[in-house]
Amino acid sequence: MRSFTLRAVTIAVIILVFPFLNASAQSPGQIVRRSSASAVLDPNNDGYVSLPLNTGFTTSDITQSEIPFKSIPPSFIEPIGDLATGASGSFTDLVTSTTDKTGFMSYSDGTNLYFRLRVGSISNGAKAYSVLIDADNKAGNSGSQADPNYVAPTSQGSGNIGFEWEVLLATGTSTTVTVNETDGKNGPNIVQVSQTTNSSNWQIATALSTNSNNPDYFFDFYVPLSAFTGTYALTSSSVFRMVATTVSSPTSALKGNRSDIFGVNDVLYPSTPDGWLAAINGTPPITLSQLNSGR
Repeated sequence: MRSFTLRAVTIAVIILVFPFLNASAQSPGQIVRRSSASAVLDPNNDGYVSLPLNTGFTTSDITQSEIPFKSIPPSFIEPIGDLATGASGSFTDLVTSTTDKTGFMSYSDGTNLYFRLRVGSISNGAKAYSVLIDADNKAGNSGSQADPNYVAPTSQGSGNIGFEWEVLLATGTSTTVTVNETDGKNGPNIVQVSQTTNSSNWQIATALSTNSNNPDYFFDFYVPLSAFTGTYALTSSSVFRMVATTVSSPTSALKGNRSDIFGVNDVLYPSTPDGWLAAINGTPPITLSQLNSGR
């Protein structure tokens, strides 16, 4: 009986400790989750998002990044644990580097549009990571830059302050990367333009930063620029703004419950549209050529 009890205790300890051992074994820069290897997100195919080859981040996960992501400056300092839903430092908590306050990044190689979010942890749970794009530089329902296609919140969603596009990474039993056309649309009315499932256009890697005294992670994903067509196609002459939002379910930020909006203190914005408006109004416009220049 004593032997059985000791064995049970040992097994319990292993179960409790193993996840932490596994996390500590992950080198900064190492790719820890993906559907398949990506020649786009991991060009040198070494299993790291960092340089030099086969070497993790040592001094900076910005300057040592294999892909020269450019920081999207936050409107305000992004707090840790300011989530509308979810736990502080969790897998929907958008966080920043202590050195440069970088937590939302983007890049374009002229063919694809890339995104990188710095997140407090990872999980097998079903969540979503959304980048909403304002392609006409109009937002809100008042003022000189009001969007004529503004949609007020309804019981079916958080409304749409003026976003023309959404790029969405959704995790769970499967992982999808979707481009949604959202101009003047809310909740169930958004139009899915493209979607890939369990493809090579997403990955998760360990960041160098350790907010909440544990590793942060980079959620990387990309979509082809050819998916953005019509009146608000993203071209070399386009000027646009972006805001990142995590969602507590694997669905569009315009449908689901927001967890964290990057660049604002969510506690101060119980209204999701107000949080988006504060974030987008404080985000400088950017062009594809600026993203292509990197860092």
